[in-house]
Parts: sequence; C-alpha cells; structure tokens
Amino acid sequence: MFEHTESAATNGRNTAGETRGRVSSLRKSLLGLNNSHLRYAAFRWIMPRLGHEPHTNYNLAQNAWPQVSALTAPRGYGERIESVDSEQLDVEARSALLKERATQSDPVVLRDYYPEARDLDLDWVKAQVGDTVGPVRVGNYASIAGDSDIIRMRTGDFVDFAMGRTSFPVPDHLVPGMGPYLANIKLPEIADQLPQPKSFFPKAPVTTFWFGVDSFTPLHCHQFCDVLLVQITGERRVVLVPPHQSVLVGSIARTINICTANYNPFAPADYPAAGSIQQPYCDLGPGDALLIPGFWFHAVRLTGSSFSGSQFNEAVMPLAIGGGPRAPWHKRPYKRGWG
Repeated sequence: MFEHTESAATNGRNTAGETRGRVSSLRKSLLGLNNSHLRYAAFRWIMPRLGHEPHTNYNLAQNAWPQVSALTAPRGYGERIESVDSEQLDVEARSALLKERATQSDPVVLRDYYPEARDLDLDWVKAQVGDTVGPVRVGNYASIAGDSDIIRMRTGDFVDFAMGRTSFPVPDHLVPGMGPYLANIKLPEIADQLPQPKSFFPKAPVTTFWFGVDSFTPLHCHQFCDVLLVQITGERRVVLVPPHQSVLVGSIARTINICTANYNPFAPADYPAAGSIQQPYCDLGPGDALLIPGFWFHAVRLTGSSFSGSQFNEAVMPLAIGGGPRAPWHKRPYKRGWG
C-alpha cells in the first residue's frame, strides 16, 4: 500500500512536471511569434473554429462589400483619379470635401494638402527621426506578412542609403524591381505636423510612414477604415481598383483588416482579366494627399526615394457604410472568404 501511494505521488509529480514543461515550451514558442503571427493565427484558425461572429458585426460582414460595390459599380472611372486644389480651402472645407467623398466611396486627390512639404527633404526627415529604428521590407512583403526574419535599420541610416551615401547593408536580401521599404513605421514627431481636419478625423488618426527607394506596394485594401495618404518628399504613383471588382483582382483575406490580391496593375500583361479591370491612377508629389476610401484596392510604385504618411481614420468604420464607432478587434467578423 505504501509503495502504491509513493508510486502514485511520484506519477503525480511527473505529470505536473511534464505539464509545466509543455506550458513552458508553448510559452517559448509563442514568445518567438510577433503580433502579426498571432493576429493571423486568430483570424485564420482560432476564431473561425469558435464560430465567433457577433451580431454587432453581422450586418457588416454580410453587407459591407455589396453595399460599397453598389456605390462604385454604376460609375465609369477615367484614366486618372480626380484632383482638387485644396491649398485655398480652409480646414472645415477640406473636412467637408473628405467626408463627402468618403461617404460616396469616391477617391480624390487633394493637391497641396500639406504645402509645407515643398520645403522639406530627406535630411529634414533624418534630423527629425534619425534614431528611430524600423523594419525594412523587401520583395512582395504583403504575401509574407508576419515574417520574423526581417531587417531593421535606423531611419537615419536608411536616409543615407536613399541619398546614395551608403550601400544597403544586406544586399542579398534585395529583390529585382522591388526596392527596400522602411515601411509601416510610427513617427509621432512627424505625424503631429501633418494636417488633421477635425471633423473628418473625430480622433487623431493612426499615422504610419512609408519610406522607400524604387519600391513597390502590392495591391491590397483596408476593410475597416478610410485612409488619407500624404506625400511628403519625392513622388509615387498610386493605382486604385474599385471594390466591385474584388473578384476580378483575386481578392484574398490576409488578416482581419487587410485583403490582398493576385493582380499586379503594374504588370497587366501577365493577368488574363486585366482588360476588364478599372484602374484609375494618380501621381503624388510633395504636399499632395489621396483619399482612399475603405474597401478600395490600391498599389503603389516609387521611382527613386519617396517618403509619405498614411493617416488611418481608425476611430470610425468607413463612411461609405455609415461610419460609426469601431468595434474592438475581438468583435470584428472572422468569417473566411467574405470580401
């Protein structure tokens, strides 16, 4: 009896030890993942298995894409996106214009939205945020979102590379035709200097910056907010595709907020349906801004060095589907395939 009890106790200790070991191993595995991995796992596997699709977002999940497509499908889009000279507009007039166009799901370029940018250069960027470290993306980074094997550089060092003062530190990582991108980095010192029309942005926008050299952003869209892309130095070309053509471009839901696509508008000859896709474009120079309504696909090509900021109106849902407060991430729709 004594031996049996001792054996049971020993087995209990072993079981507890094994459990702690498994938990420790799991913890180490999770610590090796970044937030992108965890969000992707939740979106792709965990939440769909739980059937987590609250009633508060049921209408959005089922009707958002058809609702926005109903606005864009009847329109004919010319070769270029319409532009408006906004330098003479006051803050309220700019806000009214942005709200009107976002509500109609109708993109527009605001020329001279940030006229101070005409006097700025990359050395100004270096002086403002030169010590900030951020991730450098290479290749078709949208298809490998969450890759932990990523290059990190000081903004000041990237400026020196962009201006030809130094070479890229890891040349074997570069992909022909897709220059490096110090991308999706938060720089509050510069974000606070950009215009923020208050009635369009009920709360301060979430602003991230995109700094590249001969870089390329693949076609993708944001499903949960309207975006204002502000060009600060250099130039970039942006190609848009309206929401009602999501099937034609081969939309793929990558994360809770982002859809990517199979189509590359900068290489249309490689895509059979290219002739049926509407793809108006614009060229942005220093101080210009482009309103990208939610659900609109967009791709970007840089020639030379270019620095811009994206102001995400994350306080509200896209105005084309009525706006309204954003739900917490765990209450957004997780159903696969919608969009």
